[in-house]
Amino acid sequence: TPAPRPALTIRELAVLAGMSRTTVSLALRNKPSLPKTTRERIQALARRHGYQPDPAVGKLMEKIRERKRNRQPDVIAYLTAYPKREIWREHPTLLDYFTGASARARECGYQLEEFWLAEPGMSERRMSEILRNRGIDGVIAAPMPSPDGTLTEFRWDYFSAVSLGYSLANPTLCRACNHQFHAMQLLMRELQKLGYRDIGLAMREDHDTRVNHNWQGGYFVGRNLIPGHRDIPLLLTPQWSRDDFARWLDAYQPEAVVTTGSEVREWLRDLGIRTPCELGFAHGNLGPAMRSEKITGIDQHSAQVGASAVDLLLSLMRTSERGAPVIPRLHMVEGSFVPGRTTKLCRNRH
Repeated sequence: TPAPRPALTIRELAVLAGMSRTTVSLALRNKPSLPKTTRERIQALARRHGYQPDPAVGKLMEKIRERKRNRQPDVIAYLTAYPKREIWREHPTLLDYFTGASARARECGYQLEEFWLAEPGMSERRMSEILRNRGIDGVIAAPMPSPDGTLTEFRWDYFSAVSLGYSLANPTLCRACNHQFHAMQLLMRELQKLGYRDIGLAMREDHDTRVNHNWQGGYFVGRNLIPGHRDIPLLLTPQWSRDDFARWLDAYQPEAVVTTGSEVREWLRDLGIRTPCELGFAHGNLGPAMRSEKITGIDQHSAQVGASAVDLLLSLMRTSERGAPVIPRLHMVEGSFVPGRTTKLCRNRH
């Protein structure tokens, strides 16, 4: 009696059909992603050659396919440290950072998940272990509540990590941030083109400190390039109030004011100062509300800064670079000038 013929494998059936194993498998499962004629031809070939699927292999492959369908993307940790968990979401720039980072993470097959360091009972060490035990390899440190933030007890050596902006002072990680120095120079150049010469800078001191003093650095360079300008003293103070602002305006009479304070627009209304006919007004970081009001200023492209943080982090993860680097890298995103209704052409002023 001749020995029984060994069962035909799907690989052999694919060779007979002149197609890939994947195509043959889809046809045998009657998947509509293949043309009907292709499915019927392969199914007829299988019957003609006595092909019988192995039930054990079929069950195993179905389990594998099910795991792939239900697989959760790898997580990138987004560390926040504000005293109240959700308060950072009230700041348009910080929310744009997260939104941009989250979108880029999804594009790259990851999920961005917030972890709150100020949660009751939480410590930096404990958070490090939680992230490590979850198999998380990448961490983005969100901007800190103060401009000189420290996270020295966190186990950075476990992770590839980047920070957003300059407010995490210790340790120094690779960073993604807006190019505020360039943004301020750009704003000063555009105001000069409109005919403004005596331009004053007024802002809360911590706004400048948390960007490594790039606001005032860009302002001084931009101002010094304007022929015949007056050296108007900065209003750069921790005691940021409408009264201080009003006294400064009255004392130095600038032709235009540049600021990063969202409240300054309201202060000008309260003081009865009309823009742009009495005073030019420009903002260094236009949020959605200011853009809708057509305020002149800079779009910092904050969502792109968040996306850039993910790009930088993934480059570190690919090369297994962990901890605080010896030579930190900096990814900077340049802002764009947005003309508005709070400035005007005034070439004949001087």
